[in-house]
Amino acid sequence: MRFILTFAFSVLLLGVSVEAQNFGDLFETNQVKPAFQLDEAGEPEVSAVLKKGEKAGVVVFELKLTIPKGANSYSQDKDFAKPTVITLKDLGGWTPLDDAFKPNPKPKRSFDEVFGKEVEKLVGTTTFSRRFLAPQGADVTTVSFSGKIDFLLCDQGSCTPKSNSFVAKYSEEKKGGAEKTLTFEESAPTVPAPDSSAPDSTVEPTSAETVSEAASGSASGVAETDYKVGYQITPTRLVGGETVEDPVRLQFQLSPVNAQAGEDVELQVTMKLLEGWQTYALTQAEGQLERPTKISISNVTGMEPTGEWSSIQEPELHETSVGKAFAHYESVTWTQKYRVTNPEDIGVAGKITYQICKTSCLAPLPVEFSLGTAQSEIHIALASSPTLTVGLSDVAEIQAPPVPTGEKDIDMFAVDTEGEITSLGVALPLAFIGGLLLNFMPCVLPVLAIKILSLVQQAGESRSRILTLNLSYTAGVMLVFLLLAVVSAAIGWGGQFQNRTYTILMSIIVFSMGLSLLGVFELPIPGLVPSANDHNEGLMAAFNTGIVATLLATPCTGPFMGVVIAFAASQPTAINFLIFGLMGLGMASPYLVAGFFPQVVNWLPRPGMWMVRFKQYAGFVLMGTVIWLMNVSLDAATHVPLLILLLGVAVFLWMIGLGTTSGKAMFGKPLVYASLLAAPLIAYGIYDIRSTPESSAEARVAELTGETSGKPVDIDEMPWEPFSEARMIELRQQGKPMLIDFTADWCGVCKSNELWALNRKPTVEFVRKHGITPMVADYTQEDAEIRKWLQKFGVQSVPLVVIFPADIEQNATAIPGPYTMDGIINYLSDAVNVKKTTVAQDEVDQKTL
Repeated sequence: MRFILTFAFSVLLLGVSVEAQNFGDLFETNQVKPAFQLDEAGEPEVSAVLKKGEKAGVVVFELKLTIPKGANSYSQDKDFAKPTVITLKDLGGWTPLDDAFKPNPKPKRSFDEVFGKEVEKLVGTTTFSRRFLAPQGADVTTVSFSGKIDFLLCDQGSCTPKSNSFVAKYSEEKKGGAEKTLTFEESAPTVPAPDSSAPDSTVEPTSAETVSEAASGSASGVAETDYKVGYQITPTRLVGGETVEDPVRLQFQLSPVNAQAGEDVELQVTMKLLEGWQTYALTQAEGQLERPTKISISNVTGMEPTGEWSSIQEPELHETSVGKAFAHYESVTWTQKYRVTNPEDIGVAGKITYQICKTSCLAPLPVEFSLGTAQSEIHIALASSPTLTVGLSDVAEIQAPPVPTGEKDIDMFAVDTEGEITSLGVALPLAFIGGLLLNFMPCVLPVLAIKILSLVQQAGESRSRILTLNLSYTAGVMLVFLLLAVVSAAIGWGGQFQNRTYTILMSIIVFSMGLSLLGVFELPIPGLVPSANDHNEGLMAAFNTGIVATLLATPCTGPFMGVVIAFAASQPTAINFLIFGLMGLGMASPYLVAGFFPQVVNWLPRPGMWMVRFKQYAGFVLMGTVIWLMNVSLDAATHVPLLILLLGVAVFLWMIGLGTTSGKAMFGKPLVYASLLAAPLIAYGIYDIRSTPESSAEARVAELTGETSGKPVDIDEMPWEPFSEARMIELRQQGKPMLIDFTADWCGVCKSNELWALNRKPTVEFVRKHGITPMVADYTQEDAEIRKWLQKFGVQSVPLVVIFPADIEQNATAIPGPYTMDGIINYLSDAVNVKKTTVAQDEVDQKTL
């Protein structure tokens, strides 16, 4: 029964660390917002019409559904809970020629927060069409269809069912009334977009002569006022020293024309992309590497903004090997509304900065625009044609930019991992050795002292007793390692120490062990460790000691363990368990040897009074371990509340010990008195911990980099910068060398590396001398961005140092585990002394992100 209870506690302890990756408090609750509630939203518009078909006796039914801005509906997908359904009544012999109503444009799939999954959404205006054949002898000009459309109208977090009735009557299209559309014709001049001042632009400034020639060529036969209303442009950039067109067309337009004071005007920026290319939404997805589109307005005359920028087409969630992004394909129109204040002076000028990607990404490109009275002559010169109405058509004439000779896609963030394992035959022995070396890590030494005492006590035991005790210890070690095999993919090695609740529970357990060794209380049953006065270790004590020793070992990563765990994460489940099992076997192997060869125990000193003193010494060591746990895994604001909680635990155990040593039953009056005395302290400690917020990663990094104090970093100190994807990508594109330290406060090896290798004067001088940018990625608490890059670099947890060379075509070097100062300087020397290849900035920007 005791074994079962201990096993359940171990599973619970690890389960807390996996389930609570947010690391919310034990007593925290979440309020669930109702899924459906009616918010204020505009009403949808429904209209229907019957048009003449291509053949005699055929009509085309068209239903136009316009969803208000900021809302959406859903497609006719029958697998969806509430699809859009169109019902026609009393067709009177009219035969449908199509299987279903065809939507135009087609709905796009994207993640829906209301339903929590990817669905097909309808936004803006969607036209549903279906062809019908008239019954024999029917007059198509007098026909009418009636029916209804049922759909779900949703905005942010709220939905309401809608049912709109309609009557569709036959209507002849007026000749010559076709609406003009945006046609992507060959642009007359090939002139780059003017933005020579932008730091991320690769576009050359346009000369006055070029502008003059372009203006005369592009605007020939077209009134200049037409361009003031709207125009199209094909942006250009420098690639390999040549000016080439982007695989996009842009259109800028103000509509409606001739708006009066008090009326609304809409500024529309439309982008059409060549097939296979995508641009990105105005908002950035979590972990998105690609730059979001940015539209900024520099000048507005005769009107004032009444809304924010939004897109008519909803972006799709685009997934890559390194993250997710909100992307637009084929075409997208961004809009912003204005209210006219002076109809004689309507004008607007601004800039759109966009990034486009296919198999690789081009650098963000800024393109300026202007309309109305604020229009610049240079923009008219660069325009290919005026645009009087908004529409999109064939893109056949858009050409993709040519790739320079010899250019190829390169993963700028590929790494060569030091000691990387590629075969099971190498992984298995290294797993065993790595587990064995864990016994010499500082994290394990406090419990190791207890185990040495146990071995001394075994000197007088029988061979079978010694073997049984050490097998029990091995069982505790193996249990934790096999559980870690299950959760390693979710939390990584040592990741449970990111959980404040887990660290507090471990502190209480180690603190209780220390009190027992110091003689504050005696366990009435075989407990975690031998007490100060009882030198006999039971099977349960041996088993629990193995559990605690392994849990305390996880903040330390021995040699080989980083690459072994990374290899295990990529293997099938059975191989993963085998590797972790061998690590556990390696850690327990010294005690297994002592169990199978009892003569080893005889080498230790005989039991005596020295054991009592040594146990007391071990008790103080465990108290020091509690201080270490508090310092490396908990914020300073949590220390006092935890000390109050530990004081309550000490009083409770002391009272229990007093009762049991006097011969009273533990579950009688001693338990009642202990609970009454300790409960206020324990309750206050828990309350104070719950009310103390955890510090953010930004705050910890700011303290490390000196940003908190505002003082400049000393010349002998490493000039650390906080890690961010954007900064890393920027430096990599510029071809600048980097040193990135992935670390955590609870990682003992990380702190050793920083003390003896990174934050040393020779390393700092080398970094400063060669212009290497050092960045620190703090993984003390769970961070999705850092975890993503750890996995990208081939490991599951810290420690890890990644060194990027200046040459972007050369792989970075990833160094997991412990390393030396000389080793780091050698790697840095390789990074800055490689043969430099001159790569134009525009070519650099095209490397794969």
